[in-house]
Amino acid sequence: MITQAPAQYPALLQGVQRLVSEHAKLADEPLLLAIYYKSPSEPNDVFLFEVIENFGSGAVDPDNEVFEVVYNSTTGFELEPGQRLHMLLTNPHELEQATKENWPTLAELRQAIGAGEYQVLHSSSSDQHLMEMLHA
Repeated sequence: MITQAPAQYPALLQGVQRLVSEHAKLADEPLLLAIYYKSPSEPNDVFLFEVIENFGSGAVDPDNEVFEVVYNSTTGFELEPGQRLHMLLTNPHELEQATKENWPTLAELRQAIGAGEYQVLHSSSSDQHLMEMLHA
């Protein structure tokens, strides 16, 4: 299911799409799924969730947290003053465990998906089950 991008920052959609396109070109860490979504707790920030085949060597975080990196400024697109880009990165194995165990770091993503406040920017046709895990 693909929905419209969150209305709070439609001007940034093109920049986020370019970023995802660059990530999709990486051969050693194939991008399987990329979701642009609205965070209920930080609605002015930009959130991008990516599932990458070999991210973290396929390991599961021992602290049960999806890896997150936050940028105050980026190349490729302009953030508004005070706005940040949050990137949450995981691999298929970790995503499976995180969704089964309801890791808190996925709660807002799952809430955004349930509310329809997300957009799939990249999806591997062979890995549709990744999106299904997030809906469960």
